[in-house]
Amino acid sequence: MTQTELPWLFYGRRIRPYALAVMYSTFVISWSLLVSRDGPGVALDRTLAGQLDGAIGMVAVLLLFIGFWAKSDRVMMFGLLLTSGVWFARAVFIALDQGPSQSVLLSFGWVIASVGAFFLEYLTGDDAQRRRRV
Repeated sequence: MTQTELPWLFYGRRIRPYALAVMYSTFVISWSLLVSRDGPGVALDRTLAGQLDGAIGMVAVLLLFIGFWAKSDRVMMFGLLLTSGVWFARAVFIALDQGPSQSVLLSFGWVIASVGAFFLEYLTGDDAQRRRRV
């Protein structure tokens, strides 16, 4: 069975490096869209779409944070799905505004990784073992 966490514990909680990285990256872009309002391009910069993407990103960050501290795989999985949506929306809006760029391609990389991490959690996490028993 695939392990998605490191073998060490932090205050009795499993460390998932991808969840930590995507939480940090999503926080950075969400902060940029909501507070400093300097998203890439015109489509996300000071627009309702940018603020909505930033707000959903902050919800995703909060879910990942709560999932970690509450030891809840379900909450963390939902946070991973939301991050994939945030990064997908970011990629689409930047592509519509500026065309294909490095930022668009990197955003799609986060989408692929978040969806993959979600499926790893869904198929191999603690909840997957409970689903198999039922």
